[in-house]
Amino acid sequence: MTPNEAILQAFETTLSTAKVPSEILSEAVSLIMKSSPGSSKFAVQESLFETLHELLRTGVLSWGSTFENPDPPRLHITRFGRTALQNFTKDPYNPVGYKQALAPLVSEQSIAWAYIEESLRALNSNCFRASAVLIGAASEDLAFVLRDRILKCESDNANLSKSLRGTKISDVLNGLSNYFHSHKNSMDRSLRERFESFWDSFSHQIRISRNEAGHPTSIEAITQELAHANLLQFHSLAEMYSQLHAWIDNRS
Repeated sequence: MTPNEAILQAFETTLSTAKVPSEILSEAVSLIMKSSPGSSKFAVQESLFETLHELLRTGVLSWGSTFENPDPPRLHITRFGRTALQNFTKDPYNPVGYKQALAPLVSEQSIAWAYIEESLRALNSNCFRASAVLIGAASEDLAFVLRDRILKCESDNANLSKSLRGTKISDVLNGLSNYFHSHKNSMDRSLRERFESFWDSFSHQIRISRNEAGHPTSIEAITQELAHANLLQFHSLAEMYSQLHAWIDNRS
């Protein structure tokens, strides 16, 4: 059990929806010590203390219990926090759980992984524009790696489109799209339907956000919700790319 999970689960263990920090931390310590009996209590307490303040800073928790009592000492889970908690085990506001869920799909030695880690740190530091740029760069790296796999496995590169062999991400994405559309009938039904339904949205939405966030003339704000959604969507993108990698390998 992670510190994030313990703190948030502590809210569900009593009838009160708002608690003072000492109640939350005490309950969370008990939860972790039960799940990991050999843990150092001091280390657990220190980690939980830091995590509690991180959840406050990122808006998952906030002060107050009701509209009439908006001030300390009690805390409550915010509306944004409850949305994040619906799938908290791999939510970007739980970086450990997010990376654990992503690790089978993306190599931890890859360029994309480095961008992912920085994007998570940016999101959890309320640097939403930076998070959008970084996760966009990670999605582009996945596209280049997928393209390289096709070039390696295809025996005759001369038959591949010029765009697929290009160096610009826009060309590579177009080349990948054309390549997979021309071969989709050889995909199994599940992959074919997933590709047809999600390829365009997965491949372009994150990149569009990245371009808008990183453009020097852009003054549009990148919201917390958009930066958060991009990281959630990235997991689904990585899952589809992983399936396409396996399909390419089976064809070769």
